Amino acid sequence: MELKQVADQLETVMKNVAFVQEKHTELDGKIDAMTKGAMVEATKAAADAIQAMNDARAEAVAQKKDTDGQLEILKKKLSRAQATGDQKEMSDIDKKYRDQFQRYCRKGRAMDDSVVEDIAREIATKSSFGDDDRVAMLTKDMVAGSNPDGGYLIRPEVANWMINRVFETSPMRSISNVVNIASDSLEIVIDDNEAASGGWVGEVDNRPETGTPKIGKLTIVAHEQYAMPRLTQKMLDDAGIDIESWLQDKVSRRFTRVENTAFVRGDGSEKPKGFLAYPDAPTVETYQRFTLGTASSITNGAIQGDDLKRLQNALKEEYQTNAVWGMKRATFGDIITLKASGSGEYVFQTEFLMPKEDKMLLGKNIIFMDDMDAVADDAIPVIYGDFGVGYTIVDRTGIRVIRDEVTEKPYILLYTTKRTGGDVTNYDSLKRLRISPVGP
Repeated sequence: MELKQVADQLETVMKNVAFVQEKHTELDGKIDAMTKGAMVEATKAAADAIQAMNDARAEAVAQKKDTDGQLEILKKKLSRAQATGDQKEMSDIDKKYRDQFQRYCRKGRAMDDSVVEDIAREIATKSSFGDDDRVAMLTKDMVAGSNPDGGYLIRPEVANWMINRVFETSPMRSISNVVNIASDSLEIVIDDNEAASGGWVGEVDNRPETGTPKIGKLTIVAHEQYAMPRLTQKMLDDAGIDIESWLQDKVSRRFTRVENTAFVRGDGSEKPKGFLAYPDAPTVETYQRFTLGTASSITNGAIQGDDLKRLQNALKEEYQTNAVWGMKRATFGDIITLKASGSGEYVFQTEFLMPKEDKMLLGKNIIFMDDMDAVADDAIPVIYGDFGVGYTIVDRTGIRVIRDEVTEKPYILLYTTKRTGGDVTNYDSLKRLRISPVGP
């Protein structure tokens, strides 16, 4: 029994020794790992320290070079000051700088920062502005040319008016029939037919039925035009003028020009129909619904005085009283400079060359319409007639403005609309001149 107990105890001791050896090996591994990590960290720290030392050394070298350069500049400045001392009295700054610089060179005592700053400012100022008198003027006096020396106090006066550009247009409303409507369109009955006559008959002759006149209908639709300018609340609050009223006035004027263009040459598709959009009647004297009487010029590619006389004479007398001419300003210039081929005299009276409020041609007023054609092949540069019965403009509403402050914050939208229509309403009261094309 004693031997067995000794064997068991020996086995237990061996197990304990093996456990201790295992733990010792594990501990050696951890210690080895920690030692290697520490060595890596130490190596990295040493490398960083060496790099920082190299950077500091390079910076010190650069600063030394910069300092050496500044010292050379200051030495030259001192030598110039001493060389010119007999010719011109040194300033107080130069004297202080010279004394402290010599002290620095002899004894190594640092110069005062204020002296270094003053001498640097003096060198920079003279280099930029020149002689001492001009420097004194700019640095000591209050002058308009330098904002810190008083220039900020000078403010330009802002005029209470603007420079506006004049845009020529076609003032159709001044000569046409303008109607305000309460619906989206205006219907007009066209009564342009005659009742039939059975002719002359005897007392007891047979009297067959005769035809009745045919009537038609013309519908003028009020089309919509819009604009939607955008601006900020800050612009409204801080602008020097009433920016909202100014902008609405600009939009209103633009609306007028756009609609005037449509009254002259619009095609009638979602816009008014202009008198230039109508086809030619068979002849200038012929009446035909939805056409306009149009004369061709005698000369190809040009206007002659006889063309205008023929055109005026083609209009019926009933419409002559209120008839006017419509053309571009440039076309009027071509007409008043027409000369007779034989005598070289002006075809029309020379009073056209004198400034007058009303321009007249063959006894009738001229309305300048910038949207008319220029003189060119197959163009219609001149119209003559009574627009008061010949063209009708309809207005559904005036200009309407909706102020939208929500849709695109922080912007404010000024949604502006106007509904207008227009069309020819008498096909016999307007006569046009078409330029005959040159060549075949």
